[in-house]
Amino acid sequence: MKTDTLIETIETKAEEYLEKITIQATYGKIIRIEDDEIWIDFDNNPDTTPVIAKLGCLHISFDELEKSVELVESVKIDFEDGDTQKPVIRDIFCSISKLREQNDEEINLTAKKIVLNAETEIQLTCGNSTVVLNKKEIFNESDNLVSTSRNSNRIMGADIQLN
Repeated sequence: MKTDTLIETIETKAEEYLEKITIQATYGKIIRIEDDEIWIDFDNNPDTTPVIAKLGCLHISFDELEKSVELVESVKIDFEDGDTQKPVIRDIFCSISKLREQNDEEINLTAKKIVLNAETEIQLTCGNSTVVLNKKEIFNESDNLVSTSRNSNRIMGADIQLN
């Protein structure tokens, strides 16, 4: 009899604990925008159906989001008061390949800081000019190479070779 009581107590405590857990930030997907409402879905959605989300502190208006929703790959969300019925969109992640399909002439990324990370190499190419960054070196190759500075323009290294 004591074993049954102990099991019931443990199950009750586990249920109480699980009820108190709030879902942390997660990622979701915009399902649709209709009637000025953003419907999203996310992993482990207890309702298994899309829910209406608020647009959080982003530098994008609802109108801008509505115009570019097909570019959005995923959204970072958190939940007001830990309630899965009250998701708030905190960040939006777009696909550059989808952006390129829409406008093959120009892709403009603007931010205070843009970070590109690669495990082995980053290569930028435009026409005959290429800049390659790897773990140990930076290569510049072009028909002409121009270096301009408003102040000092220094070349520093353990060994400097010209021509």
